[in-house]
Amino acid sequence: MSYEKHRAPVAVILAAGIGSRLSPLTDTCAQSLLLVGGSAILEPIIRNCLSCGMSQFVIVLGHRADDIRQFVDKAFRGIRVTYVINDRYRQTNTGYCLMLASAAIGTAEFVKFDADVVFDVKVLRQLLDSDSLNALCIDQNIAQDAEEVRSSPTTRCRC
Repeated sequence: MSYEKHRAPVAVILAAGIGSRLSPLTDTCAQSLLLVGGSAILEPIIRNCLSCGMSQFVIVLGHRADDIRQFVDKAFRGIRVTYVINDRYRQTNTGYCLMLASAAIGTAEFVKFDADVVFDVKVLRQLLDSDSLNALCIDQNIAQDAEEVRSSPTTRCRC
């Protein structure tokens, strides 16, 4: 990993959304806690980050915030996590969530994750090993409609 001389970036996970496209599944469960392959979507995101040396997390919460916080606190005891609450999650988007997280991020490098996106750890390793100041990971082999293209699943930024 190219982070031998530098501190690993902060993992910023945006988990405030309602997940309306998956209703009625998300009426009683946060979208990031839906099970895929036997585990909550959020679980492999955090595990992938940990396996790549990322140990500091900022998670932006909104819809079903208590459920997500309880899951993370129970499943990942001892990780360094700062929770940021988006009280306006019904009216705002991922850009607003990221803005709310900015105080917790400070001037640190960070990787932004949408909490409902499943990805292979190889993608994260490649992103972290990139020499680019800013990078965006996209899946070029998937057909997306306008709604799915609104935000990027995983981005790395240096501020």
